[in-house]
Amino acid sequence: MTPASQETRAGMQIQGRPVASWVADVNIERGLRDSDPALDVLVSAGPTLLTHLAEILQRDLSTTQQAKAADVIGVIAYRNRGAPELPDVVPALASGAENKDVRVRQVAAQSLASVGKAGSNAIPVLSRGAKDEDEWVRKCAVGALRLIGIPTSQALEALHGSLSDLDGTVQIFAVQALYELGKPAT
Repeated sequence: MTPASQETRAGMQIQGRPVASWVADVNIERGLRDSDPALDVLVSAGPTLLTHLAEILQRDLSTTQQAKAADVIGVIAYRNRGAPELPDVVPALASGAENKDVRVRQVAAQSLASVGKAGSNAIPVLSRGAKDEDEWVRKCAVGALRLIGIPTSQALEALHGSLSDLDGTVQIFAVQALYELGKPAT
């Protein structure tokens, strides 16, 4: 736990504010160059927040808050690739990747890509996500299968199926994934 964070009866706090309050302030629509003070505070707290963020993703009634929690998990995962806490958040992200809300599904699949190999237990969910009705969910799911990088039969079947996707970007992602996994895209 960082010096600026503390555990209270109401949950974890950073700089005297509940983590959920910081999550609510995250701008999920930010660009790569956009500054986001709330995200910066959460990321600076590091992997110790992952369990709390996973709880928000699974238990919050607001799909906006769920998507933001998944987003923050993804950024923390990306910046802390080997963190031992990462496998613990995979079930929450996998659940998010099957959420009824399309934005939560998209962001959760993207965050599973950031988790990398530690997200291998989510391969079945991502394989289903490769067939989602939403093209962005399909792109994120195929991209996550690529970055997890484990050529299970289920992942390969999903990637081969994505070669005939109506969206050209999904097709390209599938070809890239199959190439990187050492399997021909036939």
